[in-house]
Amino acid sequence: MVSLTLILTLESLAGYGAKVVPDTVSLNLKEVKLEKFVEVMKQKTGLNFLYNSLLFKDAKPVTVEAKGENWEAVLKRVLEKEGFTYDVKDEIVVIKRKVESNTSQMSDQSNVVKGKIVDSNKEPLPGVTILLKGTSVGTVTDSKGDFSIRVPRGVDSLIVSFVGMQTTYLKLEKDKFEYTVVMKEDMTQLGEVVITGYQEFDRSRMAGSVSSIKAEDLHFNGTNTLEQALQGRPHR
Repeated sequence: MVSLTLILTLESLAGYGAKVVPDTVSLNLKEVKLEKFVEVMKQKTGLNFLYNSLLFKDAKPVTVEAKGENWEAVLKRVLEKEGFTYDVKDEIVVIKRKVESNTSQMSDQSNVVKGKIVDSNKEPLPGVTILLKGTSVGTVTDSKGDFSIRVPRGVDSLIVSFVGMQTTYLKLEKDKFEYTVVMKEDMTQLGEVVITGYQEFDRSRMAGSVSSIKAEDLHFNGTNTLEQALQGRPHR
């Protein structure tokens, strides 16, 4: 299942428009999750933040103290320390993993390859990882699904991967430097979703007894509620 988190301000839900972003922020956070830090930055700046929800899975808790500091300086300091970077465009902050380039292992002769990653509906996919085949060198797509990567001589393929999507191996063609990659959903990663009434869960991660019921088993007479329709139904 695609796990992409977009933290939106209430203003953005009403339509895009020029926002007044404060120059400075003050924070006093002690040993909080990186996601919590991002949420606080969203509240302080009014900007939208976009990132892959798996990105922070192994991130350590952070302590952040700032008094009237430039918000971008604070964001950069915290993210770089944890191995992340970011781009800001159209009032959206895209957070991505910082990829260290190993230039000593790369040939002097190289070409820049650019491209766009989209899904089966032609919608751009931000946060997609693109690696040079056989190396750990790579990049990620921006908020519009675009990427740019320097490819040294001897590398003939790119590995394109994203959670919930089938990994794609892009064969590079001679004298072609721009590509569009259409990623397909990986059905093996799409687990059954359980709706509790408050949240959605992957059934494989649910503990304890869970009951399910099919839509066709529900019968409404026009006046009864969902709770009433569920009464007396057998557990499955």
